[in-house]
Amino acid sequence: METKKKDIRALTKEQLRDFFVKQGDKAFRGNQVYEWLWSKGAHTFTDMTNISKETRDMLESNFVINHIHVDTMQKSNDGTIKNAVRLHDGLIVESVLIPTKTRTTACVSSQVGCSLDCRFCATSRLKRMRNLNPDEIFDQVVAIDKESRLYHNRPLSNIVFMGMGEPLMNYNNVLKAIDKITSDEGLGMSPKRIVVSTSGVPKMIKKMADDDVKFNLAVSLHSAIDEVRTTIMPFNETFPLKDLKESLEHWYEKTKRKISYEYVVWKGINDTQKDIDAFVKFCKYVPCKVNIIEYNPIDDGEFQQATNEALENYIRSLEKNRISTFHMIGSHWYYNSRIDSSFMKFKPIITSKYLGSSSKESLINSYDNTILYLDYFLNELIKKLKKSSKKTILIYISDHGETLGEDGMWLHAQEHKASKNPAMLVWYSDNFEKKYPLKINQLKSKKNDSISTDFLFHSILDLGEIKNFNYQKKQSIFN
Repeated sequence: METKKKDIRALTKEQLRDFFVKQGDKAFRGNQVYEWLWSKGAHTFTDMTNISKETRDMLESNFVINHIHVDTMQKSNDGTIKNAVRLHDGLIVESVLIPTKTRTTACVSSQVGCSLDCRFCATSRLKRMRNLNPDEIFDQVVAIDKESRLYHNRPLSNIVFMGMGEPLMNYNNVLKAIDKITSDEGLGMSPKRIVVSTSGVPKMIKKMADDDVKFNLAVSLHSAIDEVRTTIMPFNETFPLKDLKESLEHWYEKTKRKISYEYVVWKGINDTQKDIDAFVKFCKYVPCKVNIIEYNPIDDGEFQQATNEALENYIRSLEKNRISTFHMIGSHWYYNSRIDSSFMKFKPIITSKYLGSSSKESLINSYDNTILYLDYFLNELIKKLKKSSKKTILIYISDHGETLGEDGMWLHAQEHKASKNPAMLVWYSDNFEKKYPLKINQLKSKKNDSISTDFLFHSILDLGEIKNFNYQKKQSIFN
């Protein structure tokens, strides 16, 4: 009777180490194999060139590497690449490489078919055949990273779980895959560059928050009216908007990370003012951003892209009600955890969270690296704002400064004048200045003044023309 080979990538590193010890070999051999499987992406045991042929043959006799294979690849003129990915059992899923001028995003699948029943989605018609294993998700990312390097001359920068399947219905395997993707023993990607997009499973959203995940969350909403949403996404009857709202509030309370709403506007379905008003109200529950998505019809049925007028109505209403707030943890200790390796320009850097074990030079360098990232972030944000014709103003302020050895003091736990001198920046668009020339003149007149951080509250009330009993005109930088 032939013994069925085990999937070697289902084993942990410790299990691999134990296996080799039981074979009379050294435990470190398990480390070598693990590195080949996850860091180097070996497709076969033959690829493991620093391991003896005898050992490779033994592995071949006991295990299998169930690696994916890109069956077909479609390249578009804009650089987008669609992969039909064949799994070890012959089933097919889809992954997509999406390029922009500055980044490459991998859109990956988490299930063969889908557990949910969204009526506008082609995948839902397949129904769920099975969940993808962590290694099958991981392999999609590796394949797209190779394509990005080959066709766009840069590594993969972002990942979104927005392909086939509902990621939260394959929760454990998705998290295991992300752990491998972000681990230094895997691809070493930052979790901040990963988005898990869900149709909305409240219980699992809460669990993600409680599990203290570090990646970002997107929700395919498409309607903020229960009756409409249930019509297009029948599972909403089981997971209504009230429960979804509660889970998103829990997410933000736990993570302090805003939610992205994916939203398609369809003709005759969710394109009325009532739909818009409900969506705007829903957006106010927790800090969020909105992606209005162009719909690609799957047939000639009821789901067709709404008119440009309807889309503009959505955009105008959202922008009218929008005050965007970005909370950056920024230049706080532990400095190195705030940024990824690409911004570690100043060296040497700190190597320990214990303050006393680091030199003054490495502490200052690590702090300066966070400032380098802050400059990059604000520059990217301003570039995006410049593209808009809207009347826009950006106010950046920190809550305190940082001491870096002045008078023998470090960080901001002790009283020092440096901690009372936080950074501040104000940027405004040309259209904002044209609309509010007097406010800008007042702002410019104060450029050399010392002000309290209390100004922010009163300045925002001033901009919104909100004159309640808390408002103090003299505290606004625009008066």
